[in-house]
Amino acid sequence: IHQWSGLSPTERQTKAIAALQELAATIGHFHRLDPAIVHRDLKPANILCDKQGRLRITDFGISGIAARHMIEDETRGATTRAGRLQSYLYGSCTPLYASPQQKDGAAPDPRDDVHALGVIGYQMLTGELHQGVGSDFAEDLKEAGVMETLIDLLRQCTAGRVDRRPKDANAVAKAFGEVVKQKNAAARSLAPLIASENPTPALPIPSESLLVETDSGETEKNRAHADASVKSA
Repeated sequence: IHQWSGLSPTERQTKAIAALQELAATIGHFHRLDPAIVHRDLKPANILCDKQGRLRITDFGISGIAARHMIEDETRGATTRAGRLQSYLYGSCTPLYASPQQKDGAAPDPRDDVHALGVIGYQMLTGELHQGVGSDFAEDLKEAGVMETLIDLLRQCTAGRVDRRPKDANAVAKAFGEVVKQKNAAARSLAPLIASENPTPALPIPSESLLVETDSGETEKNRAHADASVKSA
C-alpha cells in the first residue's frame, strides 16, 4: 500500500479493486465451508504477497468456527472439548478492523470478515493505514478520486448493523466484479471523447496534380507539369 502512494488515483483504484477482489474470493472459500470458517483478524499485517504477486492470507490461528450448533451438540460431560471449541469460536481481533459485533463479544459471523475487508479497502484507496473508517469516510474516498459505485460497496461492507452488510466474502467478490465491469464500461464510453480531443494527425493524400497512373499501371509525373516546365523553358 505504501508503494502505491506515487500512483495516480486511477492507477491506485485499479490495483486496489484487483487486490480486494482476490482477497474476498480467498476468504469466500472458507465462508463456503460447512460450518463456515471466519478469520476474525483480517488486516494488512496478515496479508502477504508472494513472488508471483499473489496475495496470501495468514494467521488463521485465532479464526473462529461459526458453528454454534456444533457446540450445543457436544456431550455435556466433554467440558474440555467444549471449552476448546468455545475458544476457537470467539477468537480474537484487532479493534481497528473488528466489527461492532466482534467488539461486543458476539459469536463469529462471516460478515465480521466482510467488515474487515471494507476497512482494508478504505486504507488501500486512501493510503491511510493508521486509521479505520469514520463517519466521513465517504468524503475521504471522494477526495481520493474513488468512483461512487466502489464507495457504496465499501459503505455496505462497513455498515454498523450486521444485516446491512453483504452476507459473506463471496458476495463481496462478486460485487467487486460488477465494479470492474462498470469501470471498464465507463472507460470505453470515454474513449471516443479522448480521441476527439487528441485527434491523430492525418497523413497527406498525394494530389492528382502530382501523381497519375498510366494505362500500363506505372506512376509518372503529371504531363501537365511537364508541359508547364517545357513552356517555362
